[in-house]
Amino acid sequence: MKNACGFVLAVTLLVAAALPLAGRADSLDDCQGQELARRISGCTELIDRNEPSTDLAHAYAMRGLAYSMQGAYDRAITDFDAAIDKRPNFPAVLNNRAWAYFRSGRVRQGLPDIERSIELEPGSAVAYDTRAHMRQALGDSAAALRDYDRALFYGATGMAKLYQCGLSDRGIYTGPLDGVGGPQLVQALEKCAALQDCDPLPPDEKCH
Repeated sequence: MKNACGFVLAVTLLVAAALPLAGRADSLDDCQGQELARRISGCTELIDRNEPSTDLAHAYAMRGLAYSMQGAYDRAITDFDAAIDKRPNFPAVLNNRAWAYFRSGRVRQGLPDIERSIELEPGSAVAYDTRAHMRQALGDSAAALRDYDRALFYGATGMAKLYQCGLSDRGIYTGPLDGVGGPQLVQALEKCAALQDCDPLPPDEKCH
């Protein structure tokens, strides 16, 4: 899937932050797995069973993320709404709902979510990357570049390598893919941020 790296990063954060979801073990494994159809099925079973000890916020969040990665943004946003209703201060899900709004062309609608996500988790590289994309789409290249710089700062080697790979794929960056930030990468990000249709993230099938 093209341009899904932001979601892949968010999946890692959600799974790492998740409290164990109660319910059948196979449903739990599927709900937190990488295969999207099985994740949707597993999370749906957990949601439908609605056992008292099940963390429904995470189940909705993981299913919503799967829908987002499939490009089903309206269904994703519905699930993110349910997750946030159950846990209002859920920074990863606020970020993911903002990204879904961005990817579906509703950038301004997602701005309050990303601002709240950063307020709750000010050291999140993923959230700064999301806001950078949104500001870039709105034509504010200077603010976008500041957020890409923050994403690099907080995301360190992992984020630097993603940007290096994506910008290299677009012919903007010609340096090594070593995860080491530096002037050459920053200059490439500056060029990209000035173009509303330039995405510094690589396609999902690259740079793993």
